[in-house]
Amino acid sequence: MNLAAIGVVGEEFGDPVVDVDRDDWLDAVQRARATGLTYLDMLTAVDDGDVFTVVTYLWSTADRAGVLLRTTVPRSDPTLASITPLFAGADWHERETAEMYGLTFAGHPRPGPLLLPDPVDASSEVHPLRKENVLTRRVETPWPGAADLT
Repeated sequence: MNLAAIGVVGEEFGDPVVDVDRDDWLDAVQRARATGLTYLDMLTAVDDGDVFTVVTYLWSTADRAGVLLRTTVPRSDPTLASITPLFAGADWHERETAEMYGLTFAGHPRPGPLLLPDPVDASSEVHPLRKENVLTRRVETPWPGAADLT
């Protein structure tokens, strides 16, 4: 497995990490697959304020090793190429990430709601995992371990 063929390799928590440019995302995933990383374990995002970090973990069953690929997507243009044509299993991962963070996966074969009861699209303001959403349960319910010291 030649990770250098994918991009710049680093390491976090003992696992290899490859950071790729958003414009090279699809190509990097394709190169990763060509090097033997043929199993998609997961794909999700993290709201980092001005950008979303999209991460996917790919695994090589032959080498019994994996790599985390990640890229950043600006909040002002939350669009990233879909990897579903390369990994059919990315379908639900991308749909869930789109719904929860308001990202658009360009070229996704079946975009649409997956988990939420009411349809949420990229123009909607309701994306549950964005940092600007207040966890109303915490606001309405006092912390159970709080002590009344008055």
